[in-house]
Amino acid sequence: MIEELATELGDVSSEWSGKPRGDDFDDDFLADLIESGTDPFLTLMSSLIDIESAAKIRTSEKGRRTLHKLLFANVITALETFLGDLFMKTLSSSDKYIEDLVFKTPHFQETQIRLSQIFQRFKMIDAEVRAYIRKHNWHMLKESGMMYKRAFNIVFPEIPTTIADGIRDRHNIVHRNGKTEDGSDGLWGLAEILALKVAV
Repeated sequence: MIEELATELGDVSSEWSGKPRGDDFDDDFLADLIESGTDPFLTLMSSLIDIESAAKIRTSEKGRRTLHKLLFANVITALETFLGDLFMKTLSSSDKYIEDLVFKTPHFQETQIRLSQIFQRFKMIDAEVRAYIRKHNWHMLKESGMMYKRAFNIVFPEIPTTIADGIRDRHNIVHRNGKTEDGSDGLWGLAEILALKVAV
């Protein structure tokens, strides 16, 4: 049953899986993203349309519960991907953005550099910034907002409760197989998926 659902999801969209590993988001991908004309917002919208289409697939009651659980989590994954892709694409468009991010970020403020290493480290700054960004979990919206503020002076809007709850639920789906902290089963149907999609 799971294999059948995975095949159906794969036919609709290749972007339904959970949290990527660090090595999935490598420098080749970043280079392709930055150099391509890919629009992170259009990619997000396409993903959300694919998720809605997949959520309407007819299957058994048990299969539908599993499918909807995965798709609900994927709405948050699509949001994470958008925030990360847009950040990298925008950051790479101006040296000033990189300078502001490095200057205002505690991680870089606290990094010690010997004077004898300064020229070598300067050559490596782009790679160090990318490595720092790759480690960030974009569903941590408070910290993500701080990164956008530091680099671009952009202030995130207030996060809707639907999205905040969706991030919590995604954690339960990915790390507890859909169980809440008290051990009960969460329920994510078509209505919940569409509400989260609209909020995103």
